[in-house]
Amino acid sequence: MDCCLPISFQLQTQDLKNITIEAGPENENERFNAGGQSITQKTQVYEIFCEKNEKLNIVDTPGLGDSRGSDQDLQNVEYIKEAIIEIEELHAICFVMPSNISKLTTHFEVIMRDLLSLFPKTALKNVFFFFTYANLSFFAIGDTVKPLEEFIKNFKETNNAEIPFGPENVFCVDSEAFMYRLATENGYKYQHRTEDSFRESWDKSKESINKFLQKLKTVEPIKSADIQMNFELEKCVKRLTTVQELSPEMKNISNLMAQTFCETSMSSFSPLNGIPLTKEEFEKSKKDASDFCKKMDENVALKANIEEFLKHYYNVSVKNDETCVKDGSPMSAEIKKELEEMIKILAQFLKHNDALSSSGDSRNDIINVFTAFHSDEILSNFESSITALQKYFSDNENTELKLKTERILSLINSSKEFK
Repeated sequence: MDCCLPISFQLQTQDLKNITIEAGPENENERFNAGGQSITQKTQVYEIFCEKNEKLNIVDTPGLGDSRGSDQDLQNVEYIKEAIIEIEELHAICFVMPSNISKLTTHFEVIMRDLLSLFPKTALKNVFFFFTYANLSFFAIGDTVKPLEEFIKNFKETNNAEIPFGPENVFCVDSEAFMYRLATENGYKYQHRTEDSFRESWDKSKESINKFLQKLKTVEPIKSADIQMNFELEKCVKRLTTVQELSPEMKNISNLMAQTFCETSMSSFSPLNGIPLTKEEFEKSKKDASDFCKKMDENVALKANIEEFLKHYYNVSVKNDETCVKDGSPMSAEIKKELEEMIKILAQFLKHNDALSSSGDSRNDIINVFTAFHSDEILSNFESSITALQKYFSDNENTELKLKTERILSLINSSKEFK
């Protein structure tokens, strides 16, 4: 039997000796004798080809509750975060757990909250539960149902969001038939069970998996942009809430971002201390945020974050009348994509480099680039600003941004040739 993923399990012989059965490709990322450590060391994507040439990408993640302690759990969460950002669309978040957990422990709740905190609330529709060792509970959820329902109740109270839990997203499986097949192929003889005794377990597990695969075809996937924006908004809100003295304008912007974060995120971080914004305060805060982004002498990196925030959550495009001069050319999808990638890299660069944003000319070039991105059109000063930034990054040996600016200039020149 061919296995797509590395597998290892133990069986006991009649004379009480343990034997290890292994199958699948060798993989240093899987440590099967890790003494309580997560077997999967880092996230890894496996491609599985199903019927009708359909391909399923499985993101195998490290488990939490690692014997190396909470620091390792935090590192494992970071590995998961890095992996899901790189995936353009994510159709399912699968929680795999044994069917015989009888009590809700603090550790169990912390693990569930840590994993859900990586996603916006819109991702709850993509949550699925798989219960293993289901043959012991006659292919029902078993004892785990009580602590899980208790967690779902607690989560709704603290996060104002309900985790779906019902026949549409719950699946019971058991690997005993699969293990039997691998064991017999490796020469192990079962003394008291026959192949027929495993057939019902195989059929029921297969039925559950097929039901899940059919369900995947109907769900709306989670966009990586939504996950990334969830992370970026949390970082921005945390920065603003640590500032001791904010101007009235920035206080309004901070409150707007904090309220939006609490309404959309599943993070345990809660920046709101007072009552929600009124409708009038809400609209005033949005206007303050838009006006802030139009100012030429403000923090460029913060302006970029606020612009992205307004565009993503409220579909508000900030346009600076002093710089937004159009030449009538719509921005091609290819230039738009390259520019979006450049802006993400540039925003990270500006967080650690004040020299570029402190220069008047460079600051204006950066603002022109951000404005062009949100206007969806080629602005009259766009090409000159990209050229100036290309020279800056070339002189300062920033290869990644230098290549991005060169690529955008090449696309602009190509579009001119076809006019």
